[in-house]
Amino acid sequence: MDNGRLEVEVHVKLSHMTTITAVELRKNMGEIFRRAAAGEEFAVTYRGRDQIVVSRKKQQHKKSELSGLDKFLAAPRKPSGLDPNKSFKELYHEHLEEKYGKYVHN
Repeated sequence: MDNGRLEVEVHVKLSHMTTITAVELRKNMGEIFRRAAAGEEFAVTYRGRDQIVVSRKKQQHKKSELSGLDKFLAAPRKPSGLDPNKSFKELYHEHLEEKYGKYVHN
């Protein structure tokens, strides 16, 4: 600082990322955010060490575009043939009896 004025040092890395200090970010936040929204990336240092990167938010996809879960849930189902009134334990024991013959229940 000289006469109450902040001297801004900007360094450009090979990856085209502008390096700024945390103080510079705080004092020029509006401009930094506008530039980041336009596609520029900033590496913010605090006490001489890289701490964070300020960049444009990655585009989010709609939920239906992210996964096929909605399509899976909407797909027609084959009937399972299982009795919906029986407990899981009863169905499991029936399965074991079908697969291995007589099953002894504990």
